[in-house]
Amino acid sequence: MFRVLTFIASFIIIVNTAYAASFYDEMHDAIVKNDIRTVESLLKKTNADPNERRDTRASPTFLTQAARLGREEIVSLLIASGADVNSGDGDSMTPLMHAAWKGHVRIVEILIKAGADIQDENKWGETALQLAKQGKHDAVITVLEKAGAKK
Repeated sequence: MFRVLTFIASFIIIVNTAYAASFYDEMHDAIVKNDIRTVESLLKKTNADPNERRDTRASPTFLTQAARLGREEIVSLLIASGADVNSGDGDSMTPLMHAAWKGHVRIVEILIKAGADIQDENKWGETALQLAKQGKHDAVITVLEKAGAKK
């Protein structure tokens, strides 16, 4: 009986792990392709977590990936689904920092409106404003400064 229960428990763990990996990969693939329908469908799945990661140290959240790639609709959808706007990646880079660094002004506005911390720093001590300045993204710099970014 113990062996049967152990086997069943092992099977459940394997299936759940495979589902999680599949969900994670499918979601990132849909974000890369800017496939809003697939993102919506995946988020509606039972227990879908918009903050899921494969590896908390290095892997980006779905929101980080969408912000970095400039996927405005997906960013809004993920936020509406409960994505953490201040989650950092392995370098403590938040979605706001990635959007600012890449010059995605509309996404910067969306993230600020959703409560992103404009003074947060990455592991090198850089803020979203500093990253926008490095990239010479004047429109992003203006938005961040109007929101109160100081550094």
